[in-house]
Amino acid sequence: MRERFDDFMRLAEHGRALRSLASDPAPSLRLLAGPPPAPGERLGLLAGSFNPPTLAHTSLAEAGLASGALDRVWFSLSTRTVDKEVVSGALLEDRLLLLDLLVDENARLGTVGLNRGLYVDQARILRAAYPDIGALVFLVGHDKIVQIFDPRYYDDRDAALAALFELSTFMVAPRGDGEGPALAALLDQPENRRFAHAVQPLDLPPALRDVASSSVRTDLADGSLPSGMHERVPPVVARFIAATGVYADEDRYRQRAARIEQATPE
Repeated sequence: MRERFDDFMRLAEHGRALRSLASDPAPSLRLLAGPPPAPGERLGLLAGSFNPPTLAHTSLAEAGLASGALDRVWFSLSTRTVDKEVVSGALLEDRLLLLDLLVDENARLGTVGLNRGLYVDQARILRAAYPDIGALVFLVGHDKIVQIFDPRYYDDRDAALAALFELSTFMVAPRGDGEGPALAALLDQPENRRFAHAVQPLDLPPALRDVASSSVRTDLADGSLPSGMHERVPPVVARFIAATGVYADEDRYRQRAARIEQATPE
């Protein structure tokens, strides 16, 4: 497994793909792991920063597949992530490497990179790249659907949402307790009712509803997570954290980052 963590050829490929996406002025994507969708396949998209990937991420993907509404799910990493423009923690190359290892465990999973952060832009990119796919469904937590309906992210919220829900629908997992009623209340607001048909609840085990990448990073930096790591991140992610020192040992991880940069020439 250590050799897979140190697959600098693969890390360099991811680095080149990320730089190509970031420098492309046009909306674009790169399929980074998994096969392209077949015509008519129902595709789930789970967008995130994956810093690091958690059991909440993988369980949400598995729940989407288990629902019977999807044929495959892609993890989506954007070079432009809303509210998270500064890259800190794990390098994007390492996040993609970890997603590679998770995708290897399930043939119905894949990973895609995009250079746009808003869901409406990602939906347009996916539909343009794969015009023959069937349903396009975003898998999100409750906090994200609240953000999607928030007018501060749009010049014209209703026009953007109309375009988004024409191209895609959403499955929403609860975060914390009691968010089933909260989702219903959000969709019942007068300005949101016209879009309610495109948003469906998706259950997630209660133990995972409060798992977040940010809390994993914080607890690792404080030295308080290792004993409960298996409850928060997949085993391969836990092994990667221990092997590289990411989030917990800045000096050791800085050495790895330098090696990755050297492996990815301009």
